Amino acid sequence: MSIEVLSPGAMTLIQDRGRFGMQELGFTTCGAADIKSMMLANALVGNYAGEAVIEFTLSGGLYRFHENCRIALTGADMQATINGVLCNQNHAIEICKEDLLQLGFAKT
Repeated sequence: MSIEVLSPGAMTLIQDRGRFGMQELGFTTCGAADIKSMMLANALVGNYAGEAVIEFTLSGGLYRFHENCRIALTGADMQATINGVLCNQNHAIEICKEDLLQLGFAKT
């Protein structure tokens, strides 16, 4: 999938479940801050539970898709729109090539 970042949100990161087995050496597991939302998003689009996701913190930004794909928006309500139309959360969303996804500031 190809996504163009037109305007990044604050602390927008690519996250997965983290790294395990190195804690005794002083390394934290890291990973997504909201594991339940990450796993739900992956389930909604048919991915394995631990696949990497884009994690938005505080604000989301503006993104253009360069391919048709399926996404899911879970976690905080960021008043997400696709081409200006409000999106439902916790559902799979079909994205078309050249669609614009805009996410505002987290309400919850």
